[in-house]
Amino acid sequence: MKKWLMLFAILVFVGMAGIVKANGAYINTLPYEITTSGYYILNVSVSDFDPTVYGVNYAIKINVSNVVLDGAGHTIDGDDSGVEYGIYVQSAVNVTVKNVIVTGWHYGIYYEYVQNGNIINVTANSNTYDGIVLAYSNYSTLVNNTGNYNMISGFWLYCSNYNTLLNNTASNNYGATSGIDLFISHGNTLIGNTVNSNDGTGISVANSINNTLTSNLITSNDWGIMLGASSKNSIINNTILDNTWGVYLYSYSNNNTIANNTVNGSILAIYLEDSNYNIVSRNKIQSYTGVRVRRYSQRNKLIGNIITNSGDYAIELFDRGSNEIIGNVITNSGASGIDVQSGNNMILNNTIAFNQYSGILLFYKGGNIIANNYIYNNNLANTAYHGGIRIKQSSNNLIYNNYFNNTVNIYFDTVDLNIWNTTKTLGTNIIGGPYIGGNAWFKPDGTGFSETCTDADGDGICDEPFVLNSLNIDYLPLALSGDEVPPRVEIVYPQNITYLESITSIKVNVTDNSHQISRVIAEVDGEYNVTLIFDGTYYVNTTVNIGEGHHWIRIYAYDFAGNVNSTEIVYFTVEIPQRSEEGQFLGFTYFYYLRYIRLLKVFNESYEQAIQLGIDNETLSKVLALKDLAEEEWQLAWQEGSSVITPDVRAFIHLRKAYLYLKEAYFLLLSYT
Repeated sequence: MKKWLMLFAILVFVGMAGIVKANGAYINTLPYEITTSGYYILNVSVSDFDPTVYGVNYAIKINVSNVVLDGAGHTIDGDDSGVEYGIYVQSAVNVTVKNVIVTGWHYGIYYEYVQNGNIINVTANSNTYDGIVLAYSNYSTLVNNTGNYNMISGFWLYCSNYNTLLNNTASNNYGATSGIDLFISHGNTLIGNTVNSNDGTGISVANSINNTLTSNLITSNDWGIMLGASSKNSIINNTILDNTWGVYLYSYSNNNTIANNTVNGSILAIYLEDSNYNIVSRNKIQSYTGVRVRRYSQRNKLIGNIITNSGDYAIELFDRGSNEIIGNVITNSGASGIDVQSGNNMILNNTIAFNQYSGILLFYKGGNIIANNYIYNNNLANTAYHGGIRIKQSSNNLIYNNYFNNTVNIYFDTVDLNIWNTTKTLGTNIIGGPYIGGNAWFKPDGTGFSETCTDADGDGICDEPFVLNSLNIDYLPLALSGDEVPPRVEIVYPQNITYLESITSIKVNVTDNSHQISRVIAEVDGEYNVTLIFDGTYYVNTTVNIGEGHHWIRIYAYDFAGNVNSTEIVYFTVEIPQRSEEGQFLGFTYFYYLRYIRLLKVFNESYEQAIQLGIDNETLSKVLALKDLAEEEWQLAWQEGSSVITPDVRAFIHLRKAYLYLKEAYFLLLSYT
């Protein structure tokens, strides 16, 4: 390394004015235009550089393909004036810029009409507009770059498709779309980026489709993630913390998926406004308000989310309605669990418990279906006008096969006609009886109607209807039958092994012979107990945080008949090793490796189908050409090391390109078949 530095020093020359037309290996003065393919090493740093003195608006320009520009850690600092570029790459293929610092420009790095480019280990900070820009540029990779303290955005993709942003940092940028901004850009993948403390939005996606945002850390921005007029995007497995607003979809952002994210510490975690057919599923949310759906938002599905410790409402449904709220766990809200001020929604299979006021509010609109929910221990504030469900000017709701166990199960502000049972139908009801009909009416003191009614024929239906008021009658209330068999309980997680990370959840499988389960409790280390909530498959708790050391748990499960069973103690150990950056990067490489393998299988199936259907020669030629490119990149990935499962950045780049080429070929087949 020292010999190279000595050689660089010998080759330094000064006093050349104007632009150097480069065809050598070393860049010793600026501005510099690269017009010949090759490997170039920057050997000079500049400060307050003004390229207009030389009649140009860039420090380095590349307008030829197959170039590697290695900044060797040098700094290219502009004079913060005019529309000027630190490094400008135009109309080229396979250009890599790496290991350089660009500051004080309008745009730090600007790729325009570039295909298959790479930007690696670049610091693009304190520019007057954007740090790094891709404009009309496709199939490029941005890895381990920093875009901080820029006046607009850290990273901006404009009309740029199928690019990958991996392990980049965008912090403390000042514009409205200030961290990472995608505009009219499709099919891009953002993985493992850190986006924090930006004045505007952490990640903004506008007028864009089919982008994937996964495993990003997004903290302390105004908006965490914002989608405007954007459809078919996936927001998956991100950690979204302490933003003013978490995830915001607006202006008819339809058919998006928001899944498996952690959204904590926001005023509003997930907000759907004028957006339809979106899926919000399996997110863990602890924010002031959990999920809000309003204005012209319809046909959205909120499925399997765990929303706890909200300062206000867990879920709010306003205006148009026709949304589905299914299988969510809603506990410990500072107000009520679900605020329904829209009609024709379906609220099914949820657990709604331990909320400060009502479990569900039904206000002003009706026609909702509320079934198969566990609604218990609500109105912790013990107010006179809350309960399991509070109803005000809401009628024609169908409410059946729910389990109620609150001091006040239903509170009526107004007396409006609602339906409290379906037709008596053979099938296991919510407390384990043989028929589905009305609701299970319990109270904490054991005086609920279902607990005290007569069931002479033993069909699990009370012999008399339950009259709530003159217009609200459950004609088929469920009856509690005798049972002396306790539940069966099995600990799924954690097990009797050593874990390499903190235990942040407990998962238990509980079944019962006839009755449903009333509550499940985990005893941890003999020091404290936590309540487990049914998530549709298991009983879980996701609020624990069991750190390093030796630990044990034991589970207690109760059914509605009062029977209890417990597990044997399960011992486990937590040992947390230090994780290297290389180990983290390997996971992203493996991600594309798996995606390619899975896509190849469905590609081959579609290819055979297309041949049988007589695909035209022009389309077939395009498909085969893209397939050849994919196979070439796949082979190059193998050549980068002993395995494609490697943290080497070059292997990652080839694997990503292989996947994207194959994906484009597959879409051509789909358009034909």
